[in-house]
Amino acid sequence: MSSAEPTPWALGLTLAAVSTVVVTGVVLGVYSVVAETGRLLAVFAVVVVCGGIGPSAWVWRQRPVLRWMGGGALVGLVVGLLVAVGYAATR
Repeated sequence: MSSAEPTPWALGLTLAAVSTVVVTGVVLGVYSVVAETGRLLAVFAVVVVCGGIGPSAWVWRQRPVLRWMGGGALVGLVVGLLVAVGYAATR
C-alpha cells in the first residue's frame, strides 16, 4: 500500500495551461516589441528569452507543485518560438 498523495490532475493541468498561455504571451510580446526594429533581431531576442527561461523551467519539473508550471512554461516557450518564427517568415 502506497502512502503517496494522489496526483491533482485537474488543478495541475489547469495551472499548466495558464502558465502556457502566460509564457506564450510574454514571448510574443517580446517579439512584437523588438520586431519594430527588425524581424530577425526579434527572433534572436525570442531565442535569448527562451534560452534564459528554459533551463529554469526544466529544473522546476523536479518540484512537486512547480512541475506543472515548468511543463506549461516549456510548452509556452516552444509555442511562442514557433509562432514568432512563423510571423517573421510571413511578414
